[in-house]
Amino acid sequence: MDVNQTQTKPGKRYIGIWDNHDQSGDPSETGGIIIDTYGGLMFILRVLNDSGKFDDKRINVYPQEVKNLGYRDDRRRSSENRKRKLAEFLSKLIFIFDVEAGKSLKNGQDNFFAQNIQRLPRNNDFEIDDQFVTIPVFHETDNLDQQKFEDALVDGGSVAFPVPSLISATSEGFGAFAVFQSKQQHGQGEFGTLYDGVSVKDADDDHIIFQESANQRQIHVRNIDSAKWSEGQYSGDEAQSLMFVPERYLKSKLLNEYAKQTGNLGGVAKKTAPKPIVKEVKKAATKSQKVVNKAPKAVAKHEQAAKENVAVAKKMTTRQATRNVVSEAPKQNQELDLIRRFRETVNSKEYGLTLYDNDLINFHNSVKTNLLTILTGLSGTGKSKIVTAYAEALGILRRHNGQSNQFNMISIRPSWNDDADLLGYADTLNNNYRPADSGLLETLIDANHNPDKLYLVVFDEMNLARVEHYFSQFLSVLERRPEDRLITLYSKNIEPRLYNSDKYPSHILVPENVRFVGTMNVDESTFQMSDKLIDRSNTISLRMVPFKDRKAMAQRPSLKKEDFPEISDHAYKDMADSSRSLTSTELDFFWRLNTSINDSLPDVGISWRTLDSIEDFLANAPTTADYTAEVAFDYQVAQRILPKIRGTREMLEELIHFDRQGELAGELVDILNQSSKLSAFPLSRNVLKRKAKELQVNGFAR
Repeated sequence: MDVNQTQTKPGKRYIGIWDNHDQSGDPSETGGIIIDTYGGLMFILRVLNDSGKFDDKRINVYPQEVKNLGYRDDRRRSSENRKRKLAEFLSKLIFIFDVEAGKSLKNGQDNFFAQNIQRLPRNNDFEIDDQFVTIPVFHETDNLDQQKFEDALVDGGSVAFPVPSLISATSEGFGAFAVFQSKQQHGQGEFGTLYDGVSVKDADDDHIIFQESANQRQIHVRNIDSAKWSEGQYSGDEAQSLMFVPERYLKSKLLNEYAKQTGNLGGVAKKTAPKPIVKEVKKAATKSQKVVNKAPKAVAKHEQAAKENVAVAKKMTTRQATRNVVSEAPKQNQELDLIRRFRETVNSKEYGLTLYDNDLINFHNSVKTNLLTILTGLSGTGKSKIVTAYAEALGILRRHNGQSNQFNMISIRPSWNDDADLLGYADTLNNNYRPADSGLLETLIDANHNPDKLYLVVFDEMNLARVEHYFSQFLSVLERRPEDRLITLYSKNIEPRLYNSDKYPSHILVPENVRFVGTMNVDESTFQMSDKLIDRSNTISLRMVPFKDRKAMAQRPSLKKEDFPEISDHAYKDMADSSRSLTSTELDFFWRLNTSINDSLPDVGISWRTLDSIEDFLANAPTTADYTAEVAFDYQVAQRILPKIRGTREMLEELIHFDRQGELAGELVDILNQSSKLSAFPLSRNVLKRKAKELQVNGFAR
């Protein structure tokens, strides 16, 4: 296998199939499948969506990527038999991937190879000679609705998009296509609205700038027939931000059948309407003044920006002002600012962590919407540091201004066996209440006295002792209404006898402005999580980033000396004030999961409590280019439901196992496959694969 001296990422996703041509250029049963010098199986890909660019290039899929696809090679077989088995596996699949380029160390020639490969079954309407067109999919968000999107198409507006370089046109010169999917269309499993004749002017790191529609050119608006469209299209990433569509679907005959035209955009000169603009931008300016709580400099900055926006608005047309609001709204969003601060802190020289961006956003959303979040993983992966970095980003970690009870990291001791170890006890001999040295009680008292301050309590190595013993009261009261979350410190009957009962009353409220986070190692020195704990928490297993990616972070910036402005509890709660009910499709998905799990594990399933927590999490998930509703949905399945899948091989065999070809199979896998419109479920599949391997090796999955 060639080793690359340098690597570059063209930044574009490709779709392709196994290229079964042999060295003579003729198709054969095992053409394009190679056994490398180390005995590993690899194969060649043929790109289907960039006609001509890779006609004379070989796109290698190296043995490690073959393994990552879930294919299990048996080296005991003969070479030809191994190739035939892989050929059977590849012949049913289509692949979406990145192409990386580098120089071979052997001969200095260009070397192209595929990475980040996503495998999908070939659709019913797949034709071997198909060429595909890449179409970007724009999703409705709080900052972008369909009207704003259409305004941007016509007037040359800027719209956020995760990978601007992905727009392409057909080889016959048709204009580019784009799709907009509303929340309602997404909920009903529809693909959305197709726009035909779109022109792109430019693109930056995270936006596409459309070409203003000339008076003589119209953009055709089409309603996609989802049933027919699904026979040929493929979604190209976890965020479902692009789709690959056969070029023949976009030619006039099939296009009119599969996506009927419902209207046109453009072709009419626009008149200016300055007055409404000032009103709309003033609204945006008012919103921007609320961005950072208790941060005078930041507020002054936003006020100045708001004044400038109003001045500019007087010179703009209605559609131009709308475009300005679309592009500026994300910058005015306090939650995205917090996520940026969190990212900067994690990546700083002081913290030195290397984590996936989506995992950071997922952690933030979990803490925001759950009273208890648990981080699990290998020892030394930075779980405690992540929580500290989050406190730093919230502005509640005081390094220069003395001590603060707003962030309290408590180290759990193996000897703890009841809540007296965590909270303290009543010393009736000396008529005093003795608070524990954990400092938790002082944090709760302080939080009750300062309801607009946010507090974060961390239980470090939470499972060194049995959580259900020392944290038992909290597990019960956190499920109650906020005003009923009372922790008992001692009997009320002895309250008059204690000298310090005025400071430490018999009962103390766990206020809403306190969030709890636990870190857990998974090894022989710790206790396993109980179903009770899993049901009451969001359990996050941090993913390991490839070691080579850490090298790219060698030159880490230092944090600025001044602290981040503190975010109040009120401002923090404003980030989680959305509500939406699960759709009937989502509810049906969870019901099928629940039924399947309960058939194999009678005492395990999805409770109403779990369903309510998932609903709250999804309703308040921040939307970024990569962290979409589909990604958030996958996180919740992996974090709230799959941790409950535990037991012996006999108990779980129907749910998950490897089939004879080494493919992940079982009832849970079937449910995920049947629900591809909700998510591609890459995280959930990895969790199931790990559990299937545990069953295979140990006979038990934990």
